[in-house]
Amino acid sequence: MISRGYGRRDAGAREVAARDPVVDVGDEPLLIRRRTAVPVWVGRDRVAAARALCARHPEVDVIVSDDGLQHHALPRRAEWVVFDERGAGNGLLLPAGPLREPLPKSLPARTRIVYTGGVASTGLPGELVRRSLAWPGRWRRGRPAAARRHGPWPICAAARCWPPPAWPHRRSSSPCWSRPG
Repeated sequence: MISRGYGRRDAGAREVAARDPVVDVGDEPLLIRRRTAVPVWVGRDRVAAARALCARHPEVDVIVSDDGLQHHALPRRAEWVVFDERGAGNGLLLPAGPLREPLPKSLPARTRIVYTGGVASTGLPGELVRRSLAWPGRWRRGRPAAARRHGPWPICAAARCWPPPAWPHRRSSSPCWSRPG
């Protein structure tokens, strides 16, 4: 997992430890680290954070970037856009609304829309899911048990999908993010 670590004191890439002060790593990355025990790195430069994570944890084969869609320098094979019941709010860009970029009229094939609020809250086609947390006892070797049981895709998401979305079975179309080279 990589994140900017909003509100922390410095901008450099660093690993998040469960006992780090929130001012050093940010509140969300710290919570994710404590709840999941997966490797979490923070840094303003997400590519540098991803490279550092891969160097320190060579067993990692999927990186999830928290709030990473606007970071176009990050290579990716899959994008998950998550909406709650508020959808895109008033549809306006910051500071007048909640969006950093306009909602697209169409999406790349690698993009999946996930709705966690029980309804499709935008006009974009997507999957309805039930919100839940994965507790540390459910994680083994950095992957949730559900990811191992429900398919060959090394994908970890913050929402539990049921039924699982239909992903292609070919390895070349696997929704995995490539390790930075």
